[in-house]
Amino acid sequence: MMWKRRERSTVKCTQAGYVTAETAVVLPVLVIVLVAVLWILALASAHTRASDIAVRTARAAARGDSVESLRAAAHASVPEADVDIEVTSDLVVVHVRWSMSPPVAFLSGIGAQEIRSDATAQREVLPS
Repeated sequence: MMWKRRERSTVKCTQAGYVTAETAVVLPVLVIVLVAVLWILALASAHTRASDIAVRTARAAARGDSVESLRAAAHASVPEADVDIEVTSDLVVVHVRWSMSPPVAFLSGIGAQEIRSDATAQREVLPS
């Protein structure tokens, strides 16, 4: 009996192409998620700034500082802010608002977000 020698073919299965394809799909998604998270953090930071401006302005107005100087100080902090200061006989009410647009075009579906904050302070009466 004659034995035939069979040669074994070795085929290597490589997945190098799959890793490249997965990276090509996942990387843009990660960038989009990162930009969206940074946009949300920027909005949160802006809201904190608006609250801080409103509270500081209301406290200063309650102590008797000039409304125009307070408005100028608020505009120096955030130039695009609209600051309304209402002074009555016993209360000071401050409204701070401005609009923020998304930093990149693919977030434009969200649209501009309005940042708003209000603060109220009781006017201080100086002893005579």
